[in-house]
Order: sequence, then C-alpha cells, then structure tokens
Amino acid sequence: MNAILAGASGFTGGHLARELASRRDAQVTALVRKTTQALERPVKQVVCDFARLDALAPVPEADAVFCALGSTIVKAGSREAFRQVDYDAVMAVGRYGRRCGASQFLLVSSVGASPKSRNFYLRVKGEAERDLATLGYRALHIFRPSMLLGVRAEKRIGETIGIPLIKAIGWALGGSLAKYRGIEAIAVARAMVRAATQASNDGVRTYHYREISALVVGPA
Repeated sequence: MNAILAGASGFTGGHLARELASRRDAQVTALVRKTTQALERPVKQVVCDFARLDALAPVPEADAVFCALGSTIVKAGSREAFRQVDYDAVMAVGRYGRRCGASQFLLVSSVGASPKSRNFYLRVKGEAERDLATLGYRALHIFRPSMLLGVRAEKRIGETIGIPLIKAIGWALGGSLAKYRGIEAIAVARAMVRAATQASNDGVRTYHYREISALVVGPA
C-alpha cells in the first residue's frame, strides 16, 4: 500500500501513522505543516500548506488517502478558522489524493455528521463527507466515532468531563444508540487500515461504533 496521511500529528492520526508504518507492505507519506520527531521512519514527512496543495508535487502511484484532520471551534478560534481545517483542508487533501491517482479515501468524521445538522460542527463535517463523494474515488470510507478514548498529549475540558461519563453509561447504549459509545482512537486507526485492505470495498461506506469494532476484531 502506498498511503498518503493527513493529520498525522493529531490523536487518531498519530495512531494511523504507527499502524501504517508497522505494515511491511506500506509506504507512508505524511502531509504536515511542520516536521515532528513523533513520526518515526519509515514515514516520510512532506511539509506543505494545505491551502496550496495544488502546488505540491504528487505522490507517485498512491493507493489510499487517510485523512484525520480535525479541530474544534475553541481550538481554532472561530467558526471560520474551524471550517478552514475541517472542510477546506479536508477537501484540498481529497483533490490532492485524486491528482496522485489514489482510488480510496478514508476519513475520520464524527457521529451525527450531516450537512443538514443545526449544529455547526456536525454540519461542516457532513458537508465535507458529502462533497468528498463527488471527487471520483472508487471507495470513500467515512468513520464516525463518538467520543475518542485513549491518552492524549493535550487535555480538553469537554473530554475531561465527557469521557468518564461515556465510559460509565456505555454499557447502556444498545441498539441504535450503540453508535454513541466511546471508542479507543487506536481502534479507529486499525479499522481504517483494515478497511483499506479489504478486497471488495467500492462505493461510499459509513462506519459507526459497531462497524468499526467489527473491523478491528475481524480477520486481518
């Protein structure tokens, strides 16, 4: 697999970088705003401006694009700045991947994402999902986790409060509510790599908690 990875410095993206790098058959090119020692070889880091990816030389013979770009409105500083990351940059990576010849795009989105949502965060996520589907990828895999669990380098107030609550009530979230269960970020990363290596995976596919979990425990 010749993979392009965007968002490697983030929580899920970091797990993705390690999962991809651990595969003997994978070549990984990480698109980064600045180099980081957190990404070890054999991951190749390419410094870029996500607003100007059209000027970046393509990765030869790319197969799949993994996109874990994401922010919060608080961290970004404004709705406009948030949209630049979660929509504009995501779409730029999508177009870049097609220019590189990639046939698959795998996106970390969010449970509840919808272009019709009244929630700005979820609406932007949904708009990115919708518009990525117009770029002509043979396969578009959309992963919609709820609260991402695991040890983060940075602490977020909402997650400090929400994670213990999600863990406490997770057992009670069954049926259609199962998609709101918290899930380990490393599990999402592993599921994404599994999805990219399945033989029959054409079209647009959406994965929530149950589907993500099934990929992780299923055959390699």
